[in-house]
Amino acid sequence: INESGENVYPDELEDVFSALPGVDQLAVLGVPKPDGGMYEDITLVLSMDVAALDDAALAKLAAEIRNRNAALPTMKRLTRCYLTDDKLPLVNGIKVKRLELKKRILEGGMPMKELDLSAAAARLTERPVAVQQDAAAREGEKAAQENARQRAEIQTKVRACFAEALEQDVGTFGDD
Repeated sequence: INESGENVYPDELEDVFSALPGVDQLAVLGVPKPDGGMYEDITLVLSMDVAALDDAALAKLAAEIRNRNAALPTMKRLTRCYLTDDKLPLVNGIKVKRLELKKRILEGGMPMKELDLSAAAARLTERPVAVQQDAAAREGEKAAQENARQRAEIQTKVRACFAEALEQDVGTFGDD
């Protein structure tokens, strides 16, 4: 996870949050920040029975997450927490497939609620579909820009190879 230029390792954080009460599965991953920058929000995804959470259980869970989060170095603190009733995708039934989970989150393919970590009182909010779509669109735009950059780089190298082989100026070759 790239958090403000620092690498944060998900396994480290998963160990910190692994014993949360009532959680069946969890994963820590990077989710693009809403501003579309190059850094990511450190996000905790919890798979649990969300419907069974009453106000007291939700408050206890939020307090436990906040306490564990506060003990972490600033650059490794969670910025988001999602709760879902869905099972997280696994590799060989053991390890969470983070890339697939991230894709599901960005595409809106996983129903979830966001636990507000900054609020004094614990509260869950529906994750807006527009935010999911915006994040997926940004990922698509980044991929398209990267593909265009790679194509231009390849074209430049091919022109240089032809120019060298034919002993001509690079500028004599077009994109045809």
